[in-house]
Amino acid sequence: MLASVAEIESSTAEIKLVAVPPAELSDANINHAAGLRIKPGQVAPEHLTWDWLPDSARRSGTGLVFVGEVLGDDVSPLMAIAPPFPISVASQDMGLDSLRDLFNVPATVAVIDLHAGRARIGIARDARLVVTRTVSRYVRGRHRAGGQSANRFRRNREEWQRKFDSKLASEVEQIAGESQPSPEWLAIAGDRNAARRWLADTDLLDRVGIQLLPRSFDSRASDRSALEALAREVWSCRVFEPPTS
Repeated sequence: MLASVAEIESSTAEIKLVAVPPAELSDANINHAAGLRIKPGQVAPEHLTWDWLPDSARRSGTGLVFVGEVLGDDVSPLMAIAPPFPISVASQDMGLDSLRDLFNVPATVAVIDLHAGRARIGIARDARLVVTRTVSRYVRGRHRAGGQSANRFRRNREEWQRKFDSKLASEVEQIAGESQPSPEWLAIAGDRNAARRWLADTDLLDRVGIQLLPRSFDSRASDRSALEALAREVWSCRVFEPPTS
């Protein structure tokens, strides 16, 4: 990402930056969101459109910064950047200082690497992990033939899972309460199904006042090095460039 910013800063061309919050990307025409204006009945030249952007960019939970080169009355796409944290205010003519601010957010984030029956949690400040804790509880994976009935096993497993989820919420609340400053965001990696279930079953975020960072992160093994990598990834950007062919 720093290389991309350096390219923008050192460019001799006139650069136009358009910032679009995530809510304005979901239903908008991507070209209109990027600032491309076409008169009724006209078709935009292909080299000026943003139609090449993948769906993952259009669904960015943090919004997009459209970076284009000004060519007379037109703007040719150079790249689109999804920043680490959500863009809050739209800008049709963002300055470089504001762009840097989007990439260098001083924040405290609670991070969770969640897997079945085991999670490593921590607090990250400005991409550095400052504290970690492990949460584990036995959650049996599947029913074996010849053992207890499938229904009884299912009930037991659901109870084990509830206890683990409750323990995880308690530990996250405790580690967040001990953090100064308190975390503003929560980032989750690991088993996505487990994460969705846990978030649906807990009121932790509302109770503690933490926002879920609306991004997906790589699945990892539950060890400290993986959690450190997750902390760095939280502050990373995603860069999308038009195809060269």
